Amino acid sequence: MLTQERVLEILKEAGVLLEGHFLLTSGKHSNKYLQCAKIFRHTKYSEELCGALAEQFKDANVDVVIGPAMGAVQMAYEVSRHLNVENFFAEREDGKWSCAVALWWSPACAACW
Repeated sequence: MLTQERVLEILKEAGVLLEGHFLLTSGKHSNKYLQCAKIFRHTKYSEELCGALAEQFKDANVDVVIGPAMGAVQMAYEVSRHLNVENFFAEREDGKWSCAVALWWSPACAACW
């Protein structure tokens, strides 16, 4: 099991956890900021984090992992790889989520349609 200390270590080593002064889009201020996309620049870190996430679902009979196109395509792939299941990405079309690529249709992804 991945400890909170190890997660913080990974986030710092990968340059994901930034410390300083940040003005957030909400207008609030913070002394920490996570640049989450940076984790996927380092496969050793993303593999470890996504493997730990997948471990939480190993007995859940997962059929497919779906991630939003903006920000989680790589995460969905890596988690699905650990679970040995299919993966897809979803996009918003007219305010609704859908699996945009019809060629990727699978019975496991029936909820996308």
